[in-house]
Parts: sequence; structure tokens; C-alpha cells
Amino acid sequence: MTGLSRSCGLRAVALVGFVPGLVFFGAQEAFAQGLGGVTNQPEWPIDPATYPRPTHPATRTTGPILIDGRLDEAAWEDGAPITRFIQSRPDVGHPATEGTIVRVLYDDEALYIAAICYDTQPDNLTVMSLERDFPPLESDVFSFVLNPNPDRLDSFLFYMNPHGAYGDARTFDDNRAPVDYAWDALAEGETQLTDFGWTVEMAIPWSAVRVEGDDGSLEWGFNVQRRILRINESSTWSPLGLREYQPTVSRAGTLVFRDRRDF
Repeated sequence: MTGLSRSCGLRAVALVGFVPGLVFFGAQEAFAQGLGGVTNQPEWPIDPATYPRPTHPATRTTGPILIDGRLDEAAWEDGAPITRFIQSRPDVGHPATEGTIVRVLYDDEALYIAAICYDTQPDNLTVMSLERDFPPLESDVFSFVLNPNPDRLDSFLFYMNPHGAYGDARTFDDNRAPVDYAWDALAEGETQLTDFGWTVEMAIPWSAVRVEGDDGSLEWGFNVQRRILRINESSTWSPLGLREYQPTVSRAGTLVFRDRRDF
């Protein structure tokens, strides 16, 4: 696994001459299975303050995952999909207006998270910077937080924009303390632009998210966010209120591992 450049974000894989959405559609179609199968819809809008915190299983994989944004490894099909995203802005408690599918895998080396971010206006994605640790409020973003300890106070934040720029940070005291963007992880990630939106694929080595006092818990605080800047929409898997932000990990859901083994 290679580290990230300290002078810029990750490279965008969509190059001049690339035909969006054609070369890799078959693999992405397999990854996307489950989007139309969301059942047990709540009565909309939901109240983020009383809505049950969701739980999701991380799936152990034995096959290799090449981080290239193509989502063409068969292992991704084994991961249960996250498909329900709920707005915190502008229409609190309503379903997100664009579809997002997230799957989570892991092995003894790393945690792998990938997503298809559907967008009905793929030519209007907003990207303001390609710098590492770009301001996440100024671009379309896919992001997630991890809280390895059961305290639901501190977290690791990882995010990317459609053109492959990457950022990470540490958050503290349930988002009551300043976010530390000076913290850097040796993570890996890539994106692809498509004719239906964009895709993202990331690997977070366990060494990047080890914390003092880790009790070997199989349940981590976890939340995933999608931001679409042109319509000022933010939506998350575990719903947040209008004045709550993703590092508010007391409002996060739970990512459940089957085992911990070497990490």
C-alpha cells in the first residue's frame, strides 16, 4: 500500500479521452445491486433526534482489492449495501434526492470503503480544489467518520471529492473541539467520473486508526455523508439535525466486525 503525496490530493483517474460510464459499467452494475431493494420505508420526514441509530456489518474479504475507483472486484458484491441517506440540509429528515450505495469490506491489512454516488447532472459536479485537505464544505464530497472506541467522542474523518482530491482529520469531544486537519493518514483512494455520477474507493490501513486504550471492540462508531454543493444538500446514513455535523459521533451509527484478528 502506498502513501499519499503530502503536496496534493490523490490523482483523478478520469483523463482526457476517457468515455464516462461505458468501460466499467458492468462491474459498477454488480456493485449497485440492492439500490432498488430498500424496504420498510419510514414515514417521511423522520425526526433525526428520535430515529434509531443504524447498524451495518463490515464484511471480511480474502480477495485482493485494487484501489482504482472501478469497483470491479467480485468481493464488493459480498458486502451488504448502505442505500438509505437522510438529509440534514436543506430538508431535514427527508430522503436524499440522489442515490448513493456504500459497501464496507476489511481484511488483516485495512478497512475498504467504496461508493457509487449517483447524480442526475454529472456534468455539474462541484470541485473547487485538488489540494490535500481541501475545505470539505466547498466541494461535492463523499466522507465517513470512524470511532474505534465506544466513547462516541473522538473520531477519524476521511473524505474525497469527484476529481480525486483527498482529505483527512482527527475530531474530538463529539465535535465540540477544533478539527485537526494537520493529522495525516497513510490511506489510499481513487475516484472515477461516470455518466451517472462518480465512484470512490478507499483503503484505510489499521495502523492509521489505532487509538490508545483500544479495547478490541467489534463495534465502531461510523457515519457516512454525501454532499452535493449545487443544491446545498448534505445527507448521512445515520441522520443528523440541522445544527449537527458529521464529527458529532454520538449521533453516528455502528459498524460491526465479525472479528479483529491481527488489527
